[in-house]
Amino acid sequence: KRRYLEAEEAEKVLDRTSKRYARWSNEVRKVELVMLRELGYTVYVDHPHRFILFYVRTLFGNGALSDTSKQLAQKAWNYLNDAMRTDVCLRYRPEIIATAAIYLTVRMMQISLPSNPPWYRLFGATKLELEEISSIIAELYTRDKAEYIPVSEKDKKYNIICKMRDTLKKKMAENTAVKTKEDKKAERLQPYCIR
Repeated sequence: KRRYLEAEEAEKVLDRTSKRYARWSNEVRKVELVMLRELGYTVYVDHPHRFILFYVRTLFGNGALSDTSKQLAQKAWNYLNDAMRTDVCLRYRPEIIATAAIYLTVRMMQISLPSNPPWYRLFGATKLELEEISSIIAELYTRDKAEYIPVSEKDKKYNIICKMRDTLKKKMAENTAVKTKEDKKAERLQPYCIR
């Protein structure tokens, strides 16, 4: 049977001495053990971020980074940050993920890198791995924007204020666009105006 709590009880924080807290605590521990078993008790993950600058310097020379290589490194770093929202760090080695971030960035920035032999082989990656990881990362950008779900009454008020601010910004942008069109029209008609 399900127990339906009243609204007041649902908002209360769990009391650490209650039976309900003990039951939930035990359930969480069980699930954590299942997760650890599935991961083979490997809880340390090497981050691919540590390879980005090394790889960019390898591709563009060991000297000071140019503006293009700095942009490439920054955008690849951003892709890696976004990749942490997926399971790629569990499925692929960090060196391959870093190479895939560079691959995705190079394609977006339309930079050509050596193709004979392919540059990514230098880092131990295959074209198939790069395309798989890139498609996973790129798929993140097709999802709907995450929406904050308020937990308390204070959070609900904050959420309403943020939505109002976003709506206001959107209206201001629309008004600016309208004014810009009107201004352009007025400028075109200015020579024909009689003063």
